[in-house]
Amino acid sequence: MKTTNNYLSVFLVDDDPIYTTALKQKLHGKFKTVVKINTFSGAEECLRRIDEKPDIIVLDYYLDSQAGNHLDGLDALRKIKEVSKDITVVMLSGQEKKEVIEESLRSGAARYVAKNGNGMGILQNLLNGMVHDHFQALNAKENVRLNYMTLLIFLTLSALFVFLFYRYR
Repeated sequence: MKTTNNYLSVFLVDDDPIYTTALKQKLHGKFKTVVKINTFSGAEECLRRIDEKPDIIVLDYYLDSQAGNHLDGLDALRKIKEVSKDITVVMLSGQEKKEVIEESLRSGAARYVAKNGNGMGILQNLLNGMVHDHFQALNAKENVRLNYMTLLIFLTLSALFVFLFYRYR
């Protein structure tokens, strides 16, 4: 997961606008400004904006379309992983078949969440952990930078002290 922003970027990809809106509102209500959420009704829309490098993509397994020539969630997952292995993909589906879950995980999904009564809560908990990890990584990078700057200041002052000592003794 990248750690360059002060927020976590999440793409929600689901063809059910009611579920997508409810999930976005629930997540936005909990995470407010630390999570930036974009929603997409199809995989193609998501893939067109994949260059934005989201941290997490929540991807519906079944992406129905009237035209029938659109990518399903599994094909989209594989394409996402071709573009970037760093993007965490959480597969979301009403399917709870073992084969579907295993295929999703084999194809690169980090987790598989069933769209049942607990699904939104599980996603919320997953994101909570990811938000925590994201900001912990940002803090670690900042600490390394501050330690480096402190060392640089110390070495500069030490060199200045040595110079002045030999210059004016």
